[in-house]
Amino acid sequence: MDNLAGRVAVVTGAGSGMGRAFALRFAAEGMRVVAADIQPDALDATLAELAVLGHEEAGHGGQVAAVAVDVADPDSVRALADAAYSRFGAVHLLCNNAGVEGYLDGPIWAATDKDWDWTVGVNFWSVVHGIRAFVPRMLAGGEPGHIVNTCSMTAVVRAGNMYGITKHAVLALSEVLAADLRARDAPIGVTALCPGVIATNLFRGSRNRPTALREPDDDVTAPDRDGRAGLEQRERMHATLAAGMPPAQVADLLVDAIRRGAGYLLTDHDWDDRIRERHELIMAGAVGGAGAVGEARAAGGAGAVGGAGAVIEARAAGGAGAVIEARAAGGAGAVGGAGAVGGAGAVGGAGAVGGAGALGEARAGGGAGAADAAGGGG
Repeated sequence: MDNLAGRVAVVTGAGSGMGRAFALRFAAEGMRVVAADIQPDALDATLAELAVLGHEEAGHGGQVAAVAVDVADPDSVRALADAAYSRFGAVHLLCNNAGVEGYLDGPIWAATDKDWDWTVGVNFWSVVHGIRAFVPRMLAGGEPGHIVNTCSMTAVVRAGNMYGITKHAVLALSEVLAADLRARDAPIGVTALCPGVIATNLFRGSRNRPTALREPDDDVTAPDRDGRAGLEQRERMHATLAAGMPPAQVADLLVDAIRRGAGYLLTDHDWDDRIRERHELIMAGAVGGAGAVGEARAAGGAGAVGGAGAVIEARAAGGAGAVIEARAAGGAGAVGGAGAVGGAGAVGGAGAVGGAGALGEARAGGGAGAADAAGGGG
């Protein structure tokens, strides 16, 4: 996907924030764009902004189309795919970007079925629906393509709420999708986009919560549930995001990541300590002796962790993010799978923006076990 001009992009959540910025940036690259959103007036505003920049709607001979979509509804997402292929004949770039802040009104055990259905439906099932509706057609087309799934920095730190749960799931889904496409030698890349604090309307997502999935007012006073506190948290977080990175800057980073075929895109280093902390806690739980956490220093070039014989291999998978495998030598002390912290395979590594070796140092004794970030990643 080096050359984006003339190709077709579909962006969900295109009515505001990052989705609108993506649509504008892709159009500026000469792409034909299908902008999709559940909120008609927001979608109209995106189209108006595109028109000011000279990008007219497809119905008027232009290269932009708008489609109303409920990403939590598989039939609606299939209709979006039908509309995109009907108007432009192909799809090369799919951005599963729509999302909401979700349930924030109390501890996780106080969440109702409606809270789960709304939050998981928009944030996770939407990505599943997008993959199922578009990927088979993209494969059948046989052309180079790319899929961007909007995760979050909350996907690589300890989850703190239902939103974080869904974003961890989207990250895992993205990794499985990428592996399945590689196994088929498909010319389709996948980027797990993990934005930090971005100036969006994320914490205004409740405005589009379906009536059928809203809780009655009397549930606000249920034990362990505080709707007022949830509203106050949304207001605080909205103010925090307002001072964040401009969505247009994320769009610039994303275009570069697509061209490089990057498996991960972390927009900044503000979360590095929290990423490291989570993985260190995971590594501290590994069975097999002391020293599981810390630096993976090679004894004889093997990258042994913790003295128990685990071997860390850092392999670049198609140049898109180093893959760390923990293999037990002699069956003892396998460590943590894909994410040794502070050693061979720095977490964040090839995906974090701003230089090589985002977290920790990938130190190789004898050269084996270095996390090789192709293309100057980090």
